[in-house]
Amino acid sequence: SVVVEAYGYVYKMRSLYNETNGAKGAYVVATNSSFGVDFGNPDDYPIWGAMYDSLGSLGILNVGSTMNGPWNVDVTGDVPTNFTTDFLIGVTNTTNKDEKNLGAAWGTVSIDLGAPGKGIMSTRIPNTYGYMTGTSMSSPQVTGSIALMFSVADEAFMQIYSEEPEMIAVFMKNLVLDGVDPLPGFDTLCVSGGRLNVKNAIKKLINPRIGLPFDTLRITVAPDSSKQDSLVISNLVGFELPYETAIENMPGWINFDPASGVLSGDGTQEMIFNFDASGLTVGVYSCELIFTDIAGMTVSFIVEMDVSPPQGVNDITYTPVQSLRCFPNPFTSELNISADIQEESALAISIFSISGQMIKSWDEKSVRGDYHIKWDGDRQGHSLNPGIYIVHLRAKGISESIRVIKNPE
Repeated sequence: SVVVEAYGYVYKMRSLYNETNGAKGAYVVATNSSFGVDFGNPDDYPIWGAMYDSLGSLGILNVGSTMNGPWNVDVTGDVPTNFTTDFLIGVTNTTNKDEKNLGAAWGTVSIDLGAPGKGIMSTRIPNTYGYMTGTSMSSPQVTGSIALMFSVADEAFMQIYSEEPEMIAVFMKNLVLDGVDPLPGFDTLCVSGGRLNVKNAIKKLINPRIGLPFDTLRITVAPDSSKQDSLVISNLVGFELPYETAIENMPGWINFDPASGVLSGDGTQEMIFNFDASGLTVGVYSCELIFTDIAGMTVSFIVEMDVSPPQGVNDITYTPVQSLRCFPNPFTSELNISADIQEESALAISIFSISGQMIKSWDEKSVRGDYHIKWDGDRQGHSLNPGIYIVHLRAKGISESIRVIKNPE
């Protein structure tokens, strides 16, 4: 009853804030519970457990510490971490050596992640400070991280949060778990397999979560004819990501599928584009395709259709053969990029990050034969971070991309 009264106060304050548009109450986004019932059975505390869903309906996440003892709570039981709800995060104690504290419980179902809990400076009774160890020190690290994440969210995100509080609360929980630093053996100790890293979680919140291989798709179509091309989009977070696409003032010369969907964690989705130049005059037609994920993050993509008449029979029947090669792949310090251009044409080679940001580009007005360059840095000459990059070649209506991997030096 004491716990329910405490949570009831939080519910009342956040509800009052919402009802008065901030004139009264408190804008609570997370609660911390450094307390519980060791070996407790959730069935014995139904009202306590129901409070988490009630708070979640307002967009409040709840964090609970697990037991201080070498037990698997999925077997022994623990309250509150055994409660089944989307709005509770169970936390265990990690040491300064990134190991689970020997005196801390675990559970691959009930415990979501670890957080520092050994030798933590904290307040103490009566009105002093001191170092303390335990899961009660760990869970506040996660609770404070959630508040910090909300403090850096942009206006669009917060607007969606006000409209869909439950959805965004779960989204924030997923960011926390997806942002952990994986630790050896933790895949058998907790859901996320790692220790809290709020910097990673914030980066996933404020950076694009949908990756594009390049920022412009351009295709050449003969008058009164049609063509098809495709694009692969990537999910840059490790959990399911619903998304929608839109083109303002949708033109009649293009359609695409799918217009919306759900990207699996770290997964990809192929989009098919159909271009129709029927009745259009010669020229370049363009539009901006905007991807919006469930939390309001947008990335844009330019689609261009170049309506060009064929100049002769050869242009209709002959397609220039492009051969883009990147080696070694993976590479450590320097990547060799080669292109075999069999028909003289303008050539553009661009490097993009997996999130779609251009890193470097080369443009040649007229190229034929073997073209070779070396890549070892960005446009400012800075060294490259390890990761996945996209090498994109464009020449006379031809578009090729190769994914390359940069290893640590």
